[in-house]
Amino acid sequence: MDGIADEQEWPESISIDVLFESPGDFGGNTDLSGVFKVCYDIDAFYLFIDIIDDIAHNFDPGSAADPWLLDNAEIYFNLDTTGIFESGAYGDDGMEIRFCRGFNETHFTMVGPDKGPGFDDPSLEFLVVDSPGNWQVETKIPWKYILPAGSEAGDIISYLGVYMGFEIKISDSDGSDPDVSERDAILTWDADGGLEDMAFMDLRSLGILHLKNMQEEPIADAGEDQEVYEGDIVTLDGTSSYDYQDDPLNYAWLSFDDIEMSDTTLPAPTFTAPDVDEDTELLFGLIVNDGSDNSVMDTVIITVDNNQAPIADAGRDHGVQAGQLVILDGSDSSDPEEDTLQFEWTSLDGIVLSATDTVHPEFIAPDVDYVDSFRFSLVVSDGKLSSQPDTIVVTVLPNTINPVNTNTFGEFILSPNPAKSYITIDLGNRGISDLYTLKIRNIIGQLVMSLDLSERINRIDLDASIGNGYYIVTIENNGELLATKKLYVR
Repeated sequence: MDGIADEQEWPESISIDVLFESPGDFGGNTDLSGVFKVCYDIDAFYLFIDIIDDIAHNFDPGSAADPWLLDNAEIYFNLDTTGIFESGAYGDDGMEIRFCRGFNETHFTMVGPDKGPGFDDPSLEFLVVDSPGNWQVETKIPWKYILPAGSEAGDIISYLGVYMGFEIKISDSDGSDPDVSERDAILTWDADGGLEDMAFMDLRSLGILHLKNMQEEPIADAGEDQEVYEGDIVTLDGTSSYDYQDDPLNYAWLSFDDIEMSDTTLPAPTFTAPDVDEDTELLFGLIVNDGSDNSVMDTVIITVDNNQAPIADAGRDHGVQAGQLVILDGSDSSDPEEDTLQFEWTSLDGIVLSATDTVHPEFIAPDVDYVDSFRFSLVVSDGKLSSQPDTIVVTVLPNTINPVNTNTFGEFILSPNPAKSYITIDLGNRGISDLYTLKIRNIIGQLVMSLDLSERINRIDLDASIGNGYYIVTIENNGELLATKKLYVR
């Protein structure tokens, strides 16, 4: 607001200069004339008044004068809620606002039940400019103060097609005493031939505005800004776009960064967040069309965080003896950005850990009657992204391993045990007419050595791949497990 009716600021305004002196014996001078412009949109009613008045009689807040009998401008609104052009300027559907010349602060008043926004309401914007020989009023009045009491922003849509009486009244005082209240002349705009109705009870005594074509274009809403991560499937959201006439909408999305979307004509298309070297903002625009009119483009910013997910490392699979203290180790987990990691362990087979949110949780290997395995999963997070789970298997060996099948084979002798580089297998008094196969497995069940036994007593050199630790030695016949022993290599 600058007190000038620039064409750029008022492109579709109505300029009216038909002002005449109202009935009444004021006997004023002829130095009073004026012109005003009005326009409106979905949000507010806009008014510009330019008053030519050579003699200024401004109100002094320290004086005893009535400001409304000095130089001032009054605007009346009378909404036709009855349909018969009679509803009363001071009823629930009427409102009056006044401005005093020479004041640009708390200089106005509003009349009408529950209508007054108060002097400090920022939603009612105004400017009064006083110059030698003339003064201007420029104001933006939200519709909620013009519509019936209790109305809110946007309710004007319910009044499309309704007529509204609108009047401008300019009062002039040419006196020089700041303490004297005097009105010398009044000019009003009347578009109905001078119907005398100073109480404004009949809309036809005012200029009449037909509230139509308030908003023909639909409104695009590209949704809220989002923060996502590389590789995320991102969904744009234009579903809050709307049309005041409830016409079906067509959607047109645009990427300003050459991002490929699933379908630019959908209300909610998707795309995959690209890899970025640093946090990057992607700009998308949305235009909707109701079949005849395009909306103004609305934009949304999608920020891609270049943070990458950390990598969980639950340690190597290994075996332990029943009753042994086991310490899991997630210390080799890592984060590409070297962020501090949070740990979350999960026992998948019922083992109770000392803690689930530490790097090194512990447990006591349970007593088992046979070789058994227990799984543990680790997920790490950098506070934004979580890793894929990594799983470790801990195999628990029983303190005593019994033969699996003694019905036809019985025991065999394994020595030395512990062993270093070789072992001897003694099959006892049984012959070797049957084919016996020796198999050695590690504690997680992987086969590390296999050979057929050709003698009753067999010396076997251990493969170099067999390192220190526990192993399971089995005797099999044509795939049938006959006997089992535990071997420790050191």
